[in-house]
Amino acid sequence: MVGPVRAGAETPRTPGGFRYDIEGLRGIAIALVVVSHVWFGAVTGGVDVFLMISGFFLIPSLLRRPLGARPAHTAMTRIRRIVRRLWPPMAVVIAVTTAAAVVVEPVTRFREIGVQAALSSVWALNWKLGTSAAGYGQAADGFVSPYQHLWSMAIQAQTFIAVIVVLIAVRAGVRARGGDDRDGYRAGLAATVVLAAASFGYATWLHGANQPLNYYDTGARAWQILLGGLLGLAAAAGAARLNTSDPVRRRAGQWAAGAGALGLAAVPWVTDGAEQFPGPWALLPLGAAALIITAGPGTAIGRALTTTVPRYIGARAFHLYLWHWPILILYRDASQDPITGRADFVSLGEGIAVIAASMALAHLTHRMFERAPARDRPQWQTTARRFAFGGVAVTASVAAIMLSQ
Repeated sequence: MVGPVRAGAETPRTPGGFRYDIEGLRGIAIALVVVSHVWFGAVTGGVDVFLMISGFFLIPSLLRRPLGARPAHTAMTRIRRIVRRLWPPMAVVIAVTTAAAVVVEPVTRFREIGVQAALSSVWALNWKLGTSAAGYGQAADGFVSPYQHLWSMAIQAQTFIAVIVVLIAVRAGVRARGGDDRDGYRAGLAATVVLAAASFGYATWLHGANQPLNYYDTGARAWQILLGGLLGLAAAAGAARLNTSDPVRRRAGQWAAGAGALGLAAVPWVTDGAEQFPGPWALLPLGAAALIITAGPGTAIGRALTTTVPRYIGARAFHLYLWHWPILILYRDASQDPITGRADFVSLGEGIAVIAASMALAHLTHRMFERAPARDRPQWQTTARRFAFGGVAVTASVAAIMLSQ
C-alpha cells in the first residue's frame, strides 16, 4: 500500500505537476483504514483506494516507456525499483513484529508466526490467508495474525511484476511483427484493458464461489490496480480533467468531488467489504476516489486534501499501514484478560495510543527509507545496506521463532 504514492513505487507526478491532492487522498484512505481497524473492525475501502492509486502512477509509466528501450527501463530494472521501494521497510516491520511476538504470544503460536513471517517476507501471505478457513478480520484457530495486513503488499508486488512480464511479452510480439513503439503502446493498452476486464469478471464469479479466497486473491484484486492505471492514462491525456477554466466543467468538478467524498464516507455504511470486495461493490470506493482524482486539486475537496495534515499522513501512508496492525494486534494480545481471553476492542485512550505509536514509527521509517541522505555513497551501496539490514533482521527473527519450538 504502499512517500508520495509509495504504495506503487512511483512519484505522484503527472504532466500537470505534483499531485498533492492525491497524496492527501492517500492520507485520508489510510486514516480510514487505521481508525476502522482500531475501533470499528469495518472495511472502509481504504485499501482498495490505495491499490487503485498505486496503479494510477505505475501502470502509465510502464506503458509510455517501452520496456527494454534503455537500460533504465529494462524489466529487471523496473522490478528492482519496485522491490527496493516496498521490501526493506516491510522487512523491518516483519522483524520487529516477530521479535515482539516472541515475548507476547504463547509458545503454541510460534510456528504459525514463523510461517506467516516467512511468507510475508516473500509477498506470499495472501495465498495462505485466502485458503484458510477464516475470512478477513476473523480469527483462524483463535489467532489473529499480526501480519494479516500484509496481504495487500503481496498483491501489489505480484500484480506489478506480472504486468511487467505481460507487457514484455506483448512488446516482443509487436516487435517480432515489425511494429514500432506506438504499436507497442496500443497493444499494451489493449492488454491492460483485457486483463482488467478479466480480473473484474473473475472477482465477480469468485465472490459467489469462495469469498474468503476472493478477498485475498491476486487475480481478483488486479483489476483495482489496472483500473487505476487506465485512469492515470486518461488523466495524463487530459481526457479526465474537470478542473479547467470552463465554468461548466469547473462546476461539474465541484459536484464530482463532492459526490466522491460522500461516496467514500458511505462505504462502511452501505457495504460489507469483507463479504463483497473486490467484487462489483468495490466500484463504490474506487468510483468515489476516481471522481475526486478526476475533479482535480482546484475543487473545495481537492484544496482540503492539499492541506498539511492529509499530505503529512499521505507521505507516510505506506509506513503507517505497515506499523498500525501489528502494534494493535500485539497490544490486544498482551493486554488480554487471563480469564475472559483476548481483548477484541480497545478503548478510546488505548486506540489513540496505538495510533500515536504507529505514527511515530511511520515517521521514523519514512525518514530511514524515503528521506535518508545518500551522503557520498553510490546508490547500489545504499540499496545493499537496506536489503542487508532488512534481510538479516527477518531471517534472524524467523529462525528464533522456529528454534524456540
